[in-house]
Amino acid sequence: MAQSSSSSYSFSDFIATVSRWKRQIALSVLAVTVVAVGVSFLLPRWYTSSVSLLPPKNPGLSGLGGLLGGVGGAGPSIVRQLGSLRALGAAPGTADLYSYIAILKSRTLLERVVEEFDLITVYGIKKNSILDAVEELLSNVNFVVNEEGTLIIEVADRDPQRAAAMANYFAKVLDEHNRELSVREARGHRQFIEARVEQNLADLKRAEENLKEFQQKHGMVAVSEQAQGSMSALADLYAAREKKALEVNLMKRILGENNPLLISALLELKELDAKLQNVPDQGVAYLRLYREFIVQQRLFETLLPLLEQAKVEENRSTPTLMVLDSAVVPELPSKPRKRIIVLVFFLLSLIVSTSVAVFVSRLERMRATHPAEYDKLLRGWRELFRWKK
Repeated sequence: MAQSSSSSYSFSDFIATVSRWKRQIALSVLAVTVVAVGVSFLLPRWYTSSVSLLPPKNPGLSGLGGLLGGVGGAGPSIVRQLGSLRALGAAPGTADLYSYIAILKSRTLLERVVEEFDLITVYGIKKNSILDAVEELLSNVNFVVNEEGTLIIEVADRDPQRAAAMANYFAKVLDEHNRELSVREARGHRQFIEARVEQNLADLKRAEENLKEFQQKHGMVAVSEQAQGSMSALADLYAAREKKALEVNLMKRILGENNPLLISALLELKELDAKLQNVPDQGVAYLRLYREFIVQQRLFETLLPLLEQAKVEENRSTPTLMVLDSAVVPELPSKPRKRIIVLVFFLLSLIVSTSVAVFVSRLERMRATHPAEYDKLLRGWRELFRWKK
């Protein structure tokens, strides 16, 4: 019982030990803190500059929005569907912002930055390795998506002017790359619609020739106003069906197969097909030919504005990203954080020196009260480090 009491170490013993070793502890902490202050002043200074970007309202669907929403004769169903796309699938979301981060981290874009600012020389890269320069650049940049839906590009460099210039250059190159992708997408839309217009022109020409041949053969030059009204209504139905089919094909190029907006558009297309199946047979060859001519004529009137709008989208060169806050030259360094360095070393030195004082004090106490255990511990310690007596 006495042995247990003598080997225990209470809080009062700790206070007594600290009081006894306070001078040594204070000198150790002071020495380490002074060294930490000196080291923090010797470390190179790094400056961080950032630029804030706002993605476009319709990323990835800007071409589709211009094609379907900008044409007055495109029909209310397409405009309504486009509104749904903007509300659900086309609003700037996390996935779109992270796709921009993937572009920023691409080797092609990073190499452009390395070459623009001669970072191989700036970073002192050996053997002029551009890959090593890219790796070093990646360690000095940070791309953050914040809760407000903006993209922050942060660049750290030892030169504050170069840090701000590099951040703004990242934003510029990202916009150029995104604009190029938008042009490619618009070109794909234009080629798709252009092929459909060419097919429609061929069908229209064939319908005109068939109608003209029938009229010359049977001596018919016109149909009644009632028949014309019926054919016009039927042509409107065919035109609506073709517009919906065009919308579905464009959406398939952008959205996934399981997207609810695409599924809804497919259901609308199916309803239009059902209505066309219920159209009664006119029973007259001339009316069929006249109906085909009206349908192709109406389709041509619908597709031609879409084609023109697609050409406008393809040649558009407006910026795709909005710069909310341009990068400015930072006034204060971001690294090293001298206060944190000094505080960490101060706390570590205080903990270590106090622990050493407590350890030595307990060894002294063991030597006085339990010499056998002390000698055993000392022999084990010497054997561990192979000390000689």
